Amino acid sequence: MKNVLGNARYWVTGTLTATVGVLLARVVAPHAAAGLRVPAALGGEILAIGGLLVICFGVSRRVNRKESADV
Repeated sequence: MKNVLGNARYWVTGTLTATVGVLLARVVAPHAAAGLRVPAALGGEILAIGGLLVICFGVSRRVNRKESADV
């Protein structure tokens, strides 16, 4: 059960981070003041990519752990 919770932590964290990033880039940035549109969009895009990287990191840890258990 502990392994499932460890994997879920990366999935939940990554999904929430990516969702916040997309909302920032696609919902907040277009309605921001002219001087804040580009930084808000860029920050949102960086957060979205960061969330996907968190998920990738969690999956790679799981794969590496499984491969070491098979050896």
